[in-house]
Amino acid sequence: MLPPADIDLHAFGRHPERVNLRILLADDDDDQVVLTRRALAAYHRPLDIEVVRDGTEVITRLTHDPLPHLVLLDLHMPRMTGLAVLQALRADARFEGLPVVVLSASLTAGDEQAVRRAGATDFLPKLSNLKRFSATLSGVLDRLVT
Repeated sequence: MLPPADIDLHAFGRHPERVNLRILLADDDDDQVVLTRRALAAYHRPLDIEVVRDGTEVITRLTHDPLPHLVLLDLHMPRMTGLAVLQALRADARFEGLPVVVLSASLTAGDEQAVRRAGATDFLPKLSNLKRFSATLSGVLDRLVT
């Protein structure tokens, strides 16, 4: 998947201090939001992290500019599941190429297959080990900006 057209990802390599990567974090679990923020804080480039708490908030937020460069989407959220959000995003041409990484505490082969079929950029387990989770998220961000 390609990133949104309004981002010059190559600018990260040339001038990382000038470009903040915008991340939309969608998760209803306060503890997981804290863990994810801590994991992302270890990243070596500037990040702007916005948090929404349910699937309908994701859709609402994405109708406003600027689009995030990456969506981190919890699979199991109230009002609209992560899978339903992903399907809605992939059905809407405005979000073509928007990277969406689905996070789940319940990593099953069925969940992973469903989100990959729906067009997820990646599917990651929510890890309770902060160091491993941080390294995993950093790897995803590095792939995005290179």
